Amino acid sequence: MEQDKSLDPQLWRACAGSMVKIPSLNSTIFYFPQGHREHAHAPPNFHAPRLPPLILCRVVAVKLLADAETDEVSAKISLLPQPETNLYQINAAVPSPDPPDGDGSEKPVFFTKSLTYSDTNKGGELSLPRNCAETIFPWLDYKADRPGQTVIAKDIHGKTWKFRHIYSGRLRRHLLTTGWSTFVDRKKLIARDLIVFLRSESGDLCVGIRHAKSDLLGSSSPHTGVSGFHLAMARAGCGQSFEVVYYPRVSTPEFCVKAADVRAAMSIQWCTGMRFKMAFEKEDLSGVSWFMGTVSAVQDADPIRWPDSPWRLLQVEWDKQDIRLVDVKRVSPWLVKLTPASLSSRHPGKKPGILPPFGTKFPIFLPLSRSFPGDSGPGSLHLAYPFHKETECILVFSCNDKDVDVDKDEDETLFVETISEKLQALEVTPLTYNLSCKKNIDKETLHRSGVGILVLSNSYAYARQSLDHLVAIMEHWKAKNLVIIPIYFKVTLSDICRLEGSFEAAFLQSLDSDQPGRVQKWKAAMAEIASIDGHNWTKETQVMLAEEVVRNACLRLHLKNSKNMASILALLEYSQPPGADFMGIWGAPGLGKTSIAREIFGALAPQYDLCYYVQDFYLMCQTRGLRQMRDDFYSKVFGEEKLSIGSSDIKLSFMRDLFYKKRILIVLDDVSNARDAEAAVGGFGWFSHGHRIILTSRRKQVLVQCKVKEPYRIQKLCESESFRLCKQYLSVESGIISELLSCSSGIPLALKVLGSTVSKQHVSNMKEHLQSLRRNPPTQIQEAFRRSFDALDDNEKNIFLDLTCFFRGENKDYVVQLLDACGFRTYLGICDLIDESLITLVDSRIEIPTPFQDIGRFIVYEEGENPCERSRLWDSKDIADVLTNNLGTEVIEGIFLDASDLNCELSPTVFGKMYRLRLLKLYCSTYGNQCKLSLPQGLDTLPDELRLLHWENYPLKYLPQKFNPENLVEVNMPYSNMEKLWEGKKDLVKLKKINLSHSRNLTDILMLSEALNLEHIDLEGCTSLVDVSTSIPRSGKLVSLNMKDCIHLRSLPTMVDLTFLKLLNMSGCSELEEIQDFAPNLKELYLAGIAIRQLPTSIENLTELGTLDLENCRMLQQLPSGLKNSRCIVELKLSGCTSLVGLRSMGTSVNSPLPLPSLKRDFGKSSGSAKKVHFENDMIPRGVQTWGEDKRVRNESESDVTDEDQRPPILYTYKRRNRLARV
Repeated sequence: MEQDKSLDPQLWRACAGSMVKIPSLNSTIFYFPQGHREHAHAPPNFHAPRLPPLILCRVVAVKLLADAETDEVSAKISLLPQPETNLYQINAAVPSPDPPDGDGSEKPVFFTKSLTYSDTNKGGELSLPRNCAETIFPWLDYKADRPGQTVIAKDIHGKTWKFRHIYSGRLRRHLLTTGWSTFVDRKKLIARDLIVFLRSESGDLCVGIRHAKSDLLGSSSPHTGVSGFHLAMARAGCGQSFEVVYYPRVSTPEFCVKAADVRAAMSIQWCTGMRFKMAFEKEDLSGVSWFMGTVSAVQDADPIRWPDSPWRLLQVEWDKQDIRLVDVKRVSPWLVKLTPASLSSRHPGKKPGILPPFGTKFPIFLPLSRSFPGDSGPGSLHLAYPFHKETECILVFSCNDKDVDVDKDEDETLFVETISEKLQALEVTPLTYNLSCKKNIDKETLHRSGVGILVLSNSYAYARQSLDHLVAIMEHWKAKNLVIIPIYFKVTLSDICRLEGSFEAAFLQSLDSDQPGRVQKWKAAMAEIASIDGHNWTKETQVMLAEEVVRNACLRLHLKNSKNMASILALLEYSQPPGADFMGIWGAPGLGKTSIAREIFGALAPQYDLCYYVQDFYLMCQTRGLRQMRDDFYSKVFGEEKLSIGSSDIKLSFMRDLFYKKRILIVLDDVSNARDAEAAVGGFGWFSHGHRIILTSRRKQVLVQCKVKEPYRIQKLCESESFRLCKQYLSVESGIISELLSCSSGIPLALKVLGSTVSKQHVSNMKEHLQSLRRNPPTQIQEAFRRSFDALDDNEKNIFLDLTCFFRGENKDYVVQLLDACGFRTYLGICDLIDESLITLVDSRIEIPTPFQDIGRFIVYEEGENPCERSRLWDSKDIADVLTNNLGTEVIEGIFLDASDLNCELSPTVFGKMYRLRLLKLYCSTYGNQCKLSLPQGLDTLPDELRLLHWENYPLKYLPQKFNPENLVEVNMPYSNMEKLWEGKKDLVKLKKINLSHSRNLTDILMLSEALNLEHIDLEGCTSLVDVSTSIPRSGKLVSLNMKDCIHLRSLPTMVDLTFLKLLNMSGCSELEEIQDFAPNLKELYLAGIAIRQLPTSIENLTELGTLDLENCRMLQQLPSGLKNSRCIVELKLSGCTSLVGLRSMGTSVNSPLPLPSLKRDFGKSSGSAKKVHFENDMIPRGVQTWGEDKRVRNESESDVTDEDQRPPILYTYKRRNRLARV
């Protein structure tokens, strides 16, 4: 592999990204011209020789490049087309490819940072991550008055740059100052560009650039852009060698793909419904993120120019929303990995069952087959699958022809054009058909579309060809392949249904000249149209009618293509229980359960003898009563208008026989009580095989009680679906769509109501109006969501209001612990809220859709017009008004104040009247800001009901002496001015967590010894603490203790009784010389930079210890011999241990050095997992030789160690003169 002499290949790979796969020399690949055209941004009407969709090639040269001006990396790849017969031998032996990293060396350590606006301003500074500064940059002397140094870094072209690296103690940040602004100007860096710092194998510091994605293709080189694409196409078409240039930042999928990968991917029978995962590189290059999705269709991306091409063959739907997935609608098969659920999926043809409506797509298997002579080539890949398109257009039918006996109606022409324009504005393709033409409608087009707008006028009566077309259209409607929306244009429903007016005369005339059977079909088609709800046209309302019809059509199109609808129909298809078939659909209000239930009922009704549908079952039960609803049901079963079962003489056996003889379909929408649903149909015991009961509900538990085994949960709209629905109300240019999508959280009802309401306002006021709608939601949203809230009990209501006001996105366990202390049954309440579809859990975090949060906060707003009359406060302006004016009342239970932009003085009695205050959080969300709430006259008291006390930058030396903290669960007061919490002893029996980090004046924490239930202590950066030997509670419930950077700390208590302690961090306690013992169940132990000389022997008994950090323990002389028996240690850090002599081991004296290969064997025999041991600088155990000094060390150690010794490998790395070496 070639590169410019000055170009560093490791820096090139770091800038390109870990997911970029440049083919190795002499490897066999498939070249995709379609992907190359996409990469080069060639126009759709390009003129190039016709090529097969993929060409087998051998890589003859690879050269790594970097742009001289922008440093953007690229790769020039020379390819030689192979004979077509070689396609059959792509699995044959080929020369071994180069290792992924090019030379098989260990991957270098590098760090990246996304530049901000402040980083790229003129005269600005670059704020560095601490890990970058301490790992990549040379060591900085922090003891100096102004720590700083000059660092020299090489860019990708080998040019050196000088930067001044300083550490600001006040800001606690590493900065690049002098030289950085010049680098920004020369490299033309902007915000969102990525800077890469890398330490190469030679020890040099390198700096690279990864620009934000843009059109990086230039026109100067003949091998880039469109010109390079045309040249490559021309030479490839002639079988000559050609060159391509690949820019990793233009498009992620490479168009030169390893032949074996393509072969393996296309050997899979791809079908819709398959589950997969796909890797995407993180923006900071720190790794990859996996996203789950479902194959929604398998079809050619460009069937006209590249038929049978596997490039972007899979159309996909993603499980979650992410900015990286917005434009990823199609992927190539070799980029995804199937999940186990897909590999074990059942065959779609097992049970024929019902025929789904609307041409619902079921899995289509795609076998990879060879084409026969006469196809695209004897050695080409051919995908044997039926041509299939997704529903993406709407048909518009009319009959307005100047050749018929009536005059051409210009109003109808204008109306049809208006509908087409409004469809195009929504990016929906209108396919207009004049049914008076003799040309037949393409059946494939009818299958392709799902919705048709039918404009009915007098012209149909005189155009026989149009009536024949109408018969064909209605055949598709009856087959559930097409949804029809009729518009009666200057005709009435009576004209259509009864064939009156012009239709009567025309049909009588046709009876003389046409076959009677043909006329009967026309009449039947007319009758079927009349049975569909339609719209009446008037000239005054035609514009509004066009908007309403288009909106209705798009909604129907969306529903037909909905993944929810497809999934439910699939469940119906495969469901065939021995008894009655009970199916349940549940989900949050506003997701479209009613619409889906109505569509399912319409689709299934023709297949049953008796159909019974109740919309809004809950409301019907409230208004009509269960007895009346049950009588209505039996009246329908027995065909009588009025039938009261209570006074009827019908025998039960006769009723049972009648039920058995009929196929019955029942759909009950919005069931809130299982008993009501059963009572309304006389009990579920009557139903048996051939009967289907479909229920929708907001609660899953209701469906389970109704004998539904696996209720289906309606999913929210994905981002693309929300975007399409949103565009029906707002134009993209309005600039409000992103805010509307965020405010609706994928809930169709919220999108519809908010979108239609905002669209009526002036553009300049849209954002402001949307925010006012969030504070005071429209009535439709209130009615839909308020009922779910009203159905909750008091415990659930209080929990829901706390979640919506304060804890959205918080960890569930944290919330449960805090609210349990408030007297709530939090765990059960959260379970009920999930069952009520009001909240969800994502990675154990509480997620609440924005409309639900708005409703919860609106309920709090309704408690009072003035903020002091409300139970929960979160708005900064409201809270500032209450606190500064001392307006607090006993009504207030919670205050969460973001004080980033506030600078207020508070009264000593500011909390005096807030007797019921449970939750108090005063914080700054903006990094670098301080909570500037001053108490110049002190603070008299805090409410005794407080469970959470979170006050950043607390200005006083003590908490109020009158405050009784007996109910406190958490104290979180970082960066405070406190010297101690309070004088004397207090009852802290409920305290679970305390965080006083960076409270530099804190000298006494003796009061914590009374907190017998304390689980987490964080005292990091409390530099005035000296002795805590009597302050740490010894109850044994402590889980974590963090005293990092307590630089004057000299003594610790005995920890042998702390059996629950898992994490101990004493790093940076530079005056700590002795530790008596360790807690027996520690998993993480951080002792970096302490002054200890010898570790206590109790460390040998830490059987669960996984991480041991001893970096920069310069006084540490030796490690206990028993440490090698630990089976759990994953990483042992010894960098900077300049006095470390060796390892005590069996048969070796304490002071004798132990060679590192022996160290490897000693740890390797008892280790259960791979380990890493880090050394740094020139100070390594005596007797250890470096890789550069004697390469035989590694070879001999490898040859001497047996297979048993090598099973759990351990790696030892150290830094020597800024150069990485291995032994």
